[in-house]
Parts: sequence; C-alpha cells; structure tokens
Amino acid sequence: MSDNTPIRITIDGTIARLVIDRPPLNILDIATMQRMTEQLRELRVRQDITALVITTRGRMFSAGVDIPEHQAETIDEMLRVVHSLFETLHEFPVPTVCAVQGDALGGGMELAVFCDFTLASEDARFGLPEISLGVFPPVAVAYLHRLIGIKAATELICTGRIIGAAEAHALGMVNQVYQSERLTEGIDLFLEPFRLLSGFALTQTKAALRAAAHSDFLSALRDAESVYRGSLMAGRDPHEGIRAFMEKRAPRWSHA
Repeated sequence: MSDNTPIRITIDGTIARLVIDRPPLNILDIATMQRMTEQLRELRVRQDITALVITTRGRMFSAGVDIPEHQAETIDEMLRVVHSLFETLHEFPVPTVCAVQGDALGGGMELAVFCDFTLASEDARFGLPEISLGVFPPVAVAYLHRLIGIKAATELICTGRIIGAAEAHALGMVNQVYQSERLTEGIDLFLEPFRLLSGFALTQTKAALRAAAHSDFLSALRDAESVYRGSLMAGRDPHEGIRAFMEKRAPRWSHA
C-alpha cells in the first residue's frame, strides 16, 4: 500500500479496521471508493476476521460523494464505482460496524447506515442533502426504507432534513449512541463479543440474514441507478443544481 493512499487497514486480533483518511470532509471521490472496494475484496477472503470496523479521521465522518463527479462526464463512472462499493459491502462475509463522529451526509450517511451495525457519537448528524442539488441518493432509495420504513425514508430523501444521533437511533438507523469523548471506548466494548465468536458461524449467520432481509437489494439498486442515469440526468435541473453548488450560488430551477 502506498503511503499516500486515503484508506488505512489494520488488523487487531480478529477485528479488521478500515479508516478513511481524507480530513476534514472525508470526501468519497471515485479514487477513494475504488481503493475501499479493493481493500474490502482483499479482506473478505480472510478466514481469521470476525468483524470489520469502518471509521474516518477528523471531526466529520464524511460529506459524501464528490459533488463535481455528479456531472455528465463522470456520472456513469461514479455510479459504477458506488455500485461496486456497496455490492462488495453487501456481500462482505462477516459483520460490518460503522462508527460515526460529526456529520455523515449523502454518500457518507449511506455508507454509515448500510453497515450491519452503526455506532454514533452524541454529536453525530445524518442527512441526505442530494435533493437540494436536484438529484437523489440511489443507495438510500434502494435500501433506507428497508431499515426505517417507507414514510421515514421518503421524508429524509425528499426533504434533505438533517437529523441528530438521538433521532437516528429512535428511527433504527443507529444501534448505539455514545458521549462524544467515549466513542472510541464504546467501539471497543461493542466489538468485544466478536473477538470470542466463530468467524465461520458469523459468516453463515450473516448469509442467512442477508438472504432473508436483503436478497433483492442489488436489483433495487440497479433500478434506482437506471432512473438516475436515464430519466433524472436527462433533465435540466440536476445539471443546474450541481453547477449552482460548484459556483456557490442558489440554483435557478426550471422544474424540468
């Protein structure tokens, strides 16, 4: 691994840790997501791992996917790379745990809540602001309603409302909330049972749970991506929204 990679991997006994190291915003650009996917594929063949922890460095968990990469010339590659990352996470054999500090927005929120377990500091915030840019978050469209119900998911996706850790916990997006200064301690305590369990048993259990609850996730994600790539990006407003963000001005919607 090169010294300048934005992804750090460590192994502590049977616990693997993946750290996204791109502060202050920990943007998930195409290169970072490709590297994450490569690392996850390397880790998933190991039989000595019982859990994977995903964290980021800095005060913000992640501001999400790189906004300029939503433009026409990169949108196809961006969607392909996002799909590959979440397909790899979906198929990761042992439980995945995401620990969130600060804001988890857009693709950052999708990553955080897509993991099998989500831990958060009390100052964490979650939101899907894509609608303010004239687009929508495909992974959340395909998955979030399975987690928190269609009405709550529709509200978050269609309004872009940002919620705190306590509300995210109440909705079922977060498993545990910790005092900000005790998040690291909370992660370690949460992981203790996994150090004592059979990796084989966990793999088989997760496979059964995935088959029971999320067997059609990839089909739903492909459907969402098809609308995004086709109908959505054929409109004028998505391109206006992205341009307005990059030019730091209010969008001028044509509603088409």
